[in-house]
Amino acid sequence: MTKDERRSIWGEKINNYRNSNMTANDWCNENNVSIHSLKSWITKFNKEQNPHETKETEWLAVELTKPNNISSTSSITIKIGSCSIEITRDFDKTVLTDVVQVLASLC
Repeated sequence: MTKDERRSIWGEKINNYRNSNMTANDWCNENNVSIHSLKSWITKFNKEQNPHETKETEWLAVELTKPNNISSTSSITIKIGSCSIEITRDFDKTVLTDVVQVLASLC
């Protein structure tokens, strides 16, 4: 079998696979074809059809900066209705949950 004949046969196989709506594994099992061969030929055809789409990886430099010094006393404020709750880093999640539920029911 010549190279062109083999290429033509694989072109037909790939078209059949793509039109089958089957997974590659299922199609290969049903058609007695190696999954490795199918994927290899698909890759060959894709490279031939889209030779310019293969691009080299471009790396970008990322500059990391140190975060602002956040003191352990810094806080955020949560407002629920007309009420405000100031939360520090060492807050108790259970207490906050209870307080928010009570305020939400009152506001």
